[in-house]
Amino acid sequence: DRVFTMVEDLAARSPDFAPAYSTLAQLDNLGHIIRPGVHRDRTREQRSLANARRAVELDPMDCRSQLHLGWSLTMAGQHAQADVHMRLALELNPDDSWLLISLALFHAFNGEHSLAEDLGRQSLQMTLVPTVTHWAYEVTNAYLRGDDITALEACERSADVIRTMQAWRAAILHNIGRQQEAETAAERFCEMIRASWYGRMPPTPETITRWLLHLYPIRRPEDWERLRRGIAGAGLPTAGTAHGGWYDAIF
Repeated sequence: DRVFTMVEDLAARSPDFAPAYSTLAQLDNLGHIIRPGVHRDRTREQRSLANARRAVELDPMDCRSQLHLGWSLTMAGQHAQADVHMRLALELNPDDSWLLISLALFHAFNGEHSLAEDLGRQSLQMTLVPTVTHWAYEVTNAYLRGDDITALEACERSADVIRTMQAWRAAILHNIGRQQEAETAAERFCEMIRASWYGRMPPTPETITRWLLHLYPIRRPEDWERLRRGIAGAGLPTAGTAHGGWYDAIF
């Protein structure tokens, strides 16, 4: 919240500075991930879209402006429109490893798994020492395409940089038959989320799991279902969840 206020002030002082608007869009896109228990909502969605569009209007040649508009559209479920801006971002800066791993994640969510795998590989190969965040993105990328072994290897390198990594780890371990470890990872995930819960409802296993499964703008039901089955197999309660059930009103 403090960062958002600071960047809003920057945008007010420098209304033609495109990165201020793309950063505001990015913060809105990440808010429900950073704060466990907070759900996506229409207000932040529309604010993110408005700020991202303003950034592109001010500087259409800035790859980050295009990237964050792509993500804002993705979070709003407008995957086809998002794809246009993601491809523009890639054309503008094909040598940015962070941009590539972000695009890989977008295409994984979009169900374009071969392209996602290729972009992820490029990103990791061009980075001398990939960050733990690179590896965390690769966990999701590999898992959604069905490559549990690569996903587990990436998970080992991600060092829990994102709180949800233990849930993905639990799903992976269940899928490869390491059930006791899967259940341990699921329990650790719940412990980590309880310790930093922002939600209005108590952090029960049910509310934690519903929050987890609403986080990601996964386009295809079968990809989302693979995640749901994996975490359910690891012991997390998924009853009542559904693909596309993104907003607070549903919960």
